[in-house]
Amino acid sequence: MSTRPILLAEDDEKLLRLYSDLLESDGFTVLQASNGADAIALLHKVPQPLLIILDVVMPRMDGIEACILIRKMQTNRPSPILFLSHMETPAGILDCLRAGGDDYLVKSGSLQELRARARYWSRRPSCEEREARRQRSIRALEAMVEGEEPAAESAEEPLDPRPPIALDRANYVLRFASAAVA
Repeated sequence: MSTRPILLAEDDEKLLRLYSDLLESDGFTVLQASNGADAIALLHKVPQPLLIILDVVMPRMDGIEACILIRKMQTNRPSPILFLSHMETPAGILDCLRAGGDDYLVKSGSLQELRARARYWSRRPSCEEREARRQRSIRALEAMVEGEEPAAESAEEPLDPRPPIALDRANYVLRFASAAVA
């Protein structure tokens, strides 16, 4: 594993410990913050963590606000940002992606999903690849919010069989479809 840590911001102490223990058992070093402001403070000490995991709803500064600030701070090779939340609506997920998040995980999902996503993001897909996947997810979610069927991929934009975000139309929940799960 990389020597760079994962920055984890979660206001629920039990979940913070659970997620940290899970990631540490996989060999990651985890820096913990209980809100977005503390995450920003840690980012000044460790400007390029391997991955940033943000809860959406936190005191002092929420995850979306923190994400916007992080994207302004990290201009060269920004760290991937994974949002964690209980929100499952397309509009809520869309807000996270528009703020600059790369991925989204519903907290009620399996811990194995969090583990798989941390492994996936630790391999650091290129910034261009991350942005292309994020934009495809945004377009699909916008269509869902507007009550439309998500558009098919164009010939110029081949379908990626392993996007970090795949839409589950039945539940409006983002699911991980990386080969890391397999």
